[in-house]
Amino acid sequence: MGSSANIYVHPAIEHLLQMDEEGGVKLADSKSFEEAVSVFADFLARSKVVKSCVLDKIEDDKYAFNVEGCVWAGKVHTRQVSLKDVTCPYALVVMALYKKYKGVISKENESEYFYSGARTTLEPITT
Repeated sequence: MGSSANIYVHPAIEHLLQMDEEGGVKLADSKSFEEAVSVFADFLARSKVVKSCVLDKIEDDKYAFNVEGCVWAGKVHTRQVSLKDVTCPYALVVMALYKKYKGVISKENESEYFYSGARTTLEPITT
């Protein structure tokens, strides 16, 4: 997605906040990045789009976002021509949350794909 990814990240947050106003996600009540990701992950699991999502803290501002049991994984991850340089759409939302709650933009790391899920590293862009 290159350097233009922020075009996609900001509308994702706006869409989630709109869903939140309609009572679906409840992100506005979140006090931290970790809490917001947990709320988003619970929303995805309740809607049965994924089995689970887990945010693992690696270092101070470095995380791994893990998706398990994604309904699209078996079809897309194994049959897609190339997933090189592609970030999981759920991770893009988490990157938007990272920007909102951490105040910095996450590096646009590509996701590592598995048969039933994906792992994406989030960390601040260093200049």
